[in-house]
Amino acid sequence: MKEILFKYKPFEFSENGDFDEKNFETYLRAESDIKIMDALVIEPFNEKLKASDRDEWIFDDLRLKKLRKKQEYTKWKDVYNKLELFLEIRANDSRAKQLVGEGLKYFDGVGYCIAVTDVLNEFDKIKKQFTSISEWDQIEWPKPRKDEAPLRSLLIPNRSYRQITEENARIVLACHRFKSCLKKEVLDRYELANKIWLDRQTGWSDKNIPPADVSPVERTRLIGEKYIFVQLIREESPQYKDILTAFIDGLKKNNEEYRFREENGILYVNIKNLRERLHALYDKSTKIGSRYVIVP
Repeated sequence: MKEILFKYKPFEFSENGDFDEKNFETYLRAESDIKIMDALVIEPFNEKLKASDRDEWIFDDLRLKKLRKKQEYTKWKDVYNKLELFLEIRANDSRAKQLVGEGLKYFDGVGYCIAVTDVLNEFDKIKKQFTSISEWDQIEWPKPRKDEAPLRSLLIPNRSYRQITEENARIVLACHRFKSCLKKEVLDRYELANKIWLDRQTGWSDKNIPPADVSPVERTRLIGEKYIFVQLIREESPQYKDILTAFIDGLKKNNEEYRFREENGILYVNIKNLRERLHALYDKSTKIGSRYVIVP
């Protein structure tokens, strides 16, 4: 086999999310074609570009660039949990009493307090512990024009694409174009059809999220002789970064609800109020969302 032909027709479905066996096969073929295209063409060529000492390739009107990306990533949930544990230990009066003189101080009428600087320093230490920096190379490919017609058929040579040549670069670019069209006109529409179908079957959707005692909502449908499993899951996601940002900002700005006390130029804050404030921000900053699972 000297050549491979990739082609598709747009996925079609009714307003109720129904589709026939032929369209289901279009989706299954699309999933397979993308995996083959990635393994045979796109990934091998990109690996060669990334391994090269060069950072730019110009083939007449086709220009490729290798960009070095860098991103800082913080595990905010872990930061929250460790800071909460730090405060929990000190919010217990019997434990706090043992720590007086080690960053804690007792004020009549207020209770056990901790130096604001100690909390800020502990936060910085915890954040540093759970923060890492990732670096990677990314190949920048030309973006398609907005008025560009969908590429629904692509014939490519069945060979290795591990050499950096103009011919290979143009074939890989065409594969990127084909994948983008395939995703938009088949994969995304298949997903939308199943979402609409589940909504019609159950009344629940990503715009009408089921309550916790109903989630997950799930159904199985039969298309021809094959089954499709569709599930909608309610997700409650605490926004840990937002919670901690608001918490630390309140400390730095001396918000009254923290019940501050000052002695010998050192600013203290009531530990129990501090912990309650953290919990209040947690309750306030939990986002309700949803996630679909569609198999296959």
